[in-house]
Amino acid sequence: AQNYVTLSTVAQCNGEEDGLCSPAYEAIKNYRLSQLSIQQFFKYRDEDPNRDMRSAVCRWFIENLDNIKATTVPNTYPRQPVDVLFYQPIVIGSIAIASFAVLFVITTGIAIRLFRKTRVMDTLLS
Repeated sequence: AQNYVTLSTVAQCNGEEDGLCSPAYEAIKNYRLSQLSIQQFFKYRDEDPNRDMRSAVCRWFIENLDNIKATTVPNTYPRQPVDVLFYQPIVIGSIAIASFAVLFVITTGIAIRLFRKTRVMDTLLS
């Protein structure tokens, strides 16, 4: 399971900056489950009256939280993406086109309001 998850996350991270790539890849890649940990899972499961593996894993996780944080949280966490300039030519062009469209709609609305009682067909046929 670790190889599948690691391969799928590395495929998404190829060519990305460290701060933009998901920290899951580094976390999964760096984590190793020892034989002792697996034995503890089964020990906790046997101590549970319902023999529930989920509660055993949760108990192990809580007891080993500091170790898990120290070994699995990547050094790029939290992410800090690079700031991108907002006023690039495409953004300025988009704002200009949107402003023109809004102005056109407002002008059309005012013209319709002003000339709503003018008969168009009579004016064109005369």
